Amino acid sequence: MAGLGEGGTRFYDRLLDECCSIFTQLAVQTAPFAPRGIVELLNRTSSLGVTVEQILHRMPVATLDAPDGADRDEEFLRRYLEHVGRTLDTVELFGVNVRTYHPSTPLSVACISLTVAPDATPARSVHPAQLERNSPWGRLASLAGGVADAANVQVEQALNGTSRFLLRGEAGSGKTTLLHWLAVTTARRAFGSDLADCNERVPFFIKLRSYAGRRLPAPEQFLDGVADPLVALMPAGWAHRQLAAGRALLLVDGVDELAAEDRRSVRDWVRQLVRVDSDNRVVITARPHAATARWLLAEQFGSAVLQRVSVADIRELVTHWHDAIRGVPDLPCAVEEVPVYERALLAQLDSSPHLQGLVTNPLLCAVLCAINLDRHSTLPPDRMGIYAAALDMLLERRDVERQIPADGSQSLSARDKTYLLQYLAWRLSINGRSEFARDDAVLRLGDRLGSMPLLAADAAAVLDHLLQRSGVIREPAGGRIDFVHRTFQEYLTAREAAEHGDVGLLLDHAHRDNWRETVIMAAGHANEPRAARRPAAPGVRRAPARSSPAAARRGLPGDRGPAGPGPACSRGAVPPAPDPATAR
Repeated sequence: MAGLGEGGTRFYDRLLDECCSIFTQLAVQTAPFAPRGIVELLNRTSSLGVTVEQILHRMPVATLDAPDGADRDEEFLRRYLEHVGRTLDTVELFGVNVRTYHPSTPLSVACISLTVAPDATPARSVHPAQLERNSPWGRLASLAGGVADAANVQVEQALNGTSRFLLRGEAGSGKTTLLHWLAVTTARRAFGSDLADCNERVPFFIKLRSYAGRRLPAPEQFLDGVADPLVALMPAGWAHRQLAAGRALLLVDGVDELAAEDRRSVRDWVRQLVRVDSDNRVVITARPHAATARWLLAEQFGSAVLQRVSVADIRELVTHWHDAIRGVPDLPCAVEEVPVYERALLAQLDSSPHLQGLVTNPLLCAVLCAINLDRHSTLPPDRMGIYAAALDMLLERRDVERQIPADGSQSLSARDKTYLLQYLAWRLSINGRSEFARDDAVLRLGDRLGSMPLLAADAAAVLDHLLQRSGVIREPAGGRIDFVHRTFQEYLTAREAAEHGDVGLLLDHAHRDNWRETVIMAAGHANEPRAARRPAAPGVRRAPARSSPAAARRGLPGDRGPAGPGPACSRGAVPPAPDPATAR
């Protein structure tokens, strides 16, 4: 525009505007522009769609079963399986207790393979179609070589025969330990050919005793008592998803530890769970008198009974026990002497069929090992003597012989401790329970201490003392107190009943399966020469024994002490055991 005047400049600007307008109109109205513009817009839209899809893939998919999505399921499963593998992979070494902890050993060291006899009786009364090879009864029967003549098989084989299994066994036969082993082996993905499908499953160990008098757990509560630290981290609906996918291995322990009237709710609860997905595996344990082989027949459960340990099993258990304790500090003998005691016990077992007859299950075998070590190879002559010696060992002799001083605030003798523990056992048994809330245990100890005016002690402090030093009760979960094994609860309940002449109450409960062992052992206590004239514990105020079953049914008053000379369970007052071996 150099050299243009004012008029020329205005003309140039006007011309430029007109040219730009014309070229723009030409470009817009020319035919190729519209398709090219649309292509560009579609390309941009497609690009946006891919971006949105990528974002959606990163977002959790909310469904009814997974309201917050399932993207964290695998991470949580890994942590849960690791926790189960650590937490349940222990067996307490009965009889080897020190001041501040209870030594334990891995299941892989302590366990032996147990044998079962598949229940054949129910199958004989069901429709023949139910005995086909693919039914639970048919598979278990075929393992045993026929329904009518069932033979013993390894428990792994029996479990492999059906996905729904009712395992029945007497006290101390290893039911709970077996469920722990199943949970740990599943968590570690360590099964071989038998039960190989469990390597893809998620184990849930459910202890029914924790739900006495309470609603049975919903799936979101399946971690309680086993994986408490992980409960708050569990993705919403995670347990439900495992059930819905048919991946769960439900290990339900202790039908017998619930009152008889509560067991119907267990059956209804199990029925609801197995209907979620038929591919889930379920193993339930109970004592034989608490659940018959037909108890879950309608739900297609196979059933088998744990057999008494064989002589070879006893030798293996003795070896495992002595191997496990060699790393335990503060043994009652030098470590190098442990093999000597092991050989001495094995020699006594080999030379005494009577002693072999006493050791019918893993619990009694462990108790016998502990007594053999504690009493320098001097063993009791019968089952009642074994339990009495075990209590004596746990309550008194170990601390005395190791010269462990009593706590400054507690001066409890072995008789005092027994008297207190008897009352705890009694209160649990008459209420059909297997564990206390801690506050309830303190309350009950306070009741019993009220009858011991010469013993000035705080109930909470006494409970702590018994937990730390007795080895008879424990606190398996925060705020829950139970006996180290239910057999000791029954033994002490029987002792309480025999000392106070509660024949009427025993007879009132004799028909209940969860009182069977208590009634049998009460007969054993009553037949002891000292049972009717047992001296009172130091500091105990005597009170008259109750004189009628009606008084017995009212429960134990807090100020009652051990009975003096008076009525005790006579030999004929309590129904005898089915066979002499059981009575021992």
